[in-house]
Amino acid sequence: MNYLYYGDNLEVLGKYIPNESVDLCYIDPPFNSKRNYNQIYNNLGKEDCAQAQAFVDTWAWDDLAIKGFRKIATNDNGLYSKQTLLLLTSLEKVLGRGSLLAYLVSITLRVAEIHRVLKPTGSFYFHCDPTASHYIKIVLDSIFCPNGGDYKNEITWKRTTAHNDSSRYGNNVDIIFFYTKSKDYTWNPSYSMYTEDYKKRFKRKDANGRRWTDDNLTAKGLSGGGYEYEYKGCHSLWRVPPDSMERLDSEGRLHFTNKGGIRLKRYLDEMKGIPLQSLWDDISPINSQAKERLGYPTQKPEALLQRIIEVATNEGDVVLDAYCGCGTTVAAAQKLNRHWIGIDITYQSIGLIMKRLTVSHGKSVIDNIKVAGVPKDMESAISLANREDDRVRKEFEKWAIQTYSKNRAVVNSKKGADRGVDGFLLFLEDHGGEYGRVIFQVKSGKVSSRDIRDLYGTMNREDACMGVFITLKPPTSAMLKEAKQYGLYENIINSESYPVVDIVSVEGLLTGERLSVPMALEVFKVLPKIADKSHKQLSILP
Repeated sequence: MNYLYYGDNLEVLGKYIPNESVDLCYIDPPFNSKRNYNQIYNNLGKEDCAQAQAFVDTWAWDDLAIKGFRKIATNDNGLYSKQTLLLLTSLEKVLGRGSLLAYLVSITLRVAEIHRVLKPTGSFYFHCDPTASHYIKIVLDSIFCPNGGDYKNEITWKRTTAHNDSSRYGNNVDIIFFYTKSKDYTWNPSYSMYTEDYKKRFKRKDANGRRWTDDNLTAKGLSGGGYEYEYKGCHSLWRVPPDSMERLDSEGRLHFTNKGGIRLKRYLDEMKGIPLQSLWDDISPINSQAKERLGYPTQKPEALLQRIIEVATNEGDVVLDAYCGCGTTVAAAQKLNRHWIGIDITYQSIGLIMKRLTVSHGKSVIDNIKVAGVPKDMESAISLANREDDRVRKEFEKWAIQTYSKNRAVVNSKKGADRGVDGFLLFLEDHGGEYGRVIFQVKSGKVSSRDIRDLYGTMNREDACMGVFITLKPPTSAMLKEAKQYGLYENIINSESYPVVDIVSVEGLLTGERLSVPMALEVFKVLPKIADKSHKQLSILP
């Protein structure tokens, strides 16, 4: 079984992921870039450029940061090493209580939980950019190294070609830190393709056309000694013992030079490639023309995640991404026949991942995915509406609109400046290909008939055919009466009638109430379907 969690990864990790249950964790968290990132929706017609906020990468020293810092400083759950405690308290003195410290506190809390859930043979990859990587590195060191783990590499991924920064060197790389839980970890060596210049070294050919080059067989100058003897009139210090030399000769692997020397034949078709180095410049980023582009900000190419997964895991292992975004990690894990756990705090990510997997692998893939954290009852819906974190206060609106529209609406992310429109969608209005517009308003507090009148006024201003009012509180009889007086909209496509102003309660959403107009657009762009592989079920929840 694979798991997709909607919620704060700190809470999910602590509550649902058992100790030492994960083989690989890769995360691509916010970079402390001080930016808000928008998702570009794949719309039709006049709304081609519609966007909505995907996640916020701005940080503040607020109540949540203070609570997190106190949790680390007091080590109330025993997850933090002495080095981590000393580091964070020292950073407080150096950096002060500001946005950078708040960001590092958030990262520390989550990486400590990730360290807990990794198996002893597990690996951890942290994807970031140079914005705060120098601080992140020492945080990771303090968590992994004192507990038997090891820092392995700083991988540099060339994420774009030239980058025009007028006042500094172009910033065209990302950084991926690689750590292991212990000295004994899963490692499947990876190789990159030889360059054409390297292949030119294989100039000679056997009678059967196999290309080869010669290599040194002597051990002169090497530490550790060698084997001194004479072979076919050539006396030297050799890298191989006499019996191995005879075997190589019988296999035709020796090259006898014109000067009486003996060298080893290396065949091009036997070479695995160049052992992978820490500079990765052979994987292209997601550009505007890439087939796998989903319009999600900071989307990484599947090839990048496939490489990491293949190196660090075997088939059937468990891969975790605690900031899974548009689902590249889980898509790569699904393709490579690994079990996976994805966590994200934004509802549009959950909807996008489900759509991505369904289209790529078929609807049957859903049978092997457990989705958790999405409101299933009024209690959980109220909890979502009342989240403390201001960075995700739009999540209730996103969930309500995307659920009712079956992931076809565009959610407006302009805080306080949405002009009464929390979201909209386009639908087929007639057989000539004209689009009508439905707008959404979502309320989690007190509601009255005045809200319905305001929605109708907004519809007129926005030239919308219909309006949907989604309310957490039960609608009053006056609200229902107000909505009814605006009449019905007749759709030519299916000859159906719909309320011009429709009131939908969250309780109705939870019982399956959905919008049924003939919608023209799919918000989430999807990838071509690929061949699926069967997965054995794995239960990791208590």
